[in-house]
Amino acid sequence: MTLKIPGYVSVPQGSVLVTGGTGSSANKTISFGGGILAAQLAVDGRPPAFLQLGLLNPVVQKTFKIVTETVSGSPSVRSIALVQVNESGGHAVNSWVIETTASG
Repeated sequence: MTLKIPGYVSVPQGSVLVTGGTGSSANKTISFGGGILAAQLAVDGRPPAFLQLGLLNPVVQKTFKIVTETVSGSPSVRSIALVQVNESGGHAVNSWVIETTASG
């Protein structure tokens, strides 16, 4: 049995109970990638072979610097963005700067 929840579970005054069913093997894998906010966590039956609670650090696969600028006209505009792409396919804009320069 594998249970993988990439986000977090929030039941501040409740409990989280994981039940594998009768006759399930001990090879359970349980992962809460974003963690749990709960009063109690219980696993029914045999304990899991793998239990992970907490954030999964994403592996940064590639970081791109994207630069665009106007080729003519006034004012001159330049945009620079640093974008990161993670191994999971997620992405983030780490910084984005827009500069304008009046020609004169």
